Amino acid sequence: MLSLWDKDTSNNKETAIREINQYCRILEIVGARDELTEARNYYLKSRLYLSTTTDASIKDFLDKLSDRLSYMELPGGNAGEEITSLQNEISVRLDEIVVQMKEELSIGYYEPDIPG
Repeated sequence: MLSLWDKDTSNNKETAIREINQYCRILEIVGARDELTEARNYYLKSRLYLSTTTDASIKDFLDKLSDRLSYMELPGGNAGEEITSLQNEISVRLDEIVVQMKEELSIGYYEPDIPG
């Protein structure tokens, strides 16, 4: 990349900039994948303390985040609408989780006994 930059033509500099941007995108995706893995591990460690409803909501939320990250890794030709839909679902799920957890942390919340 640096050898492209040193040459006088602007085309070489543009090529070098494109390559740097591609590497930055790869690093961004790898970082996001690492963060998602860390979130999943934290979720798995905490499942014991979550209600059934919150547990299912968080699992669904993490699955949707994983789907969104997959679109970043392997973008498709007509994925624009699906990405927008996923983004909306992720926001809705996150809001639902916050409401559920606040409700569960309030005094007097008890999950009904589930026969098992």
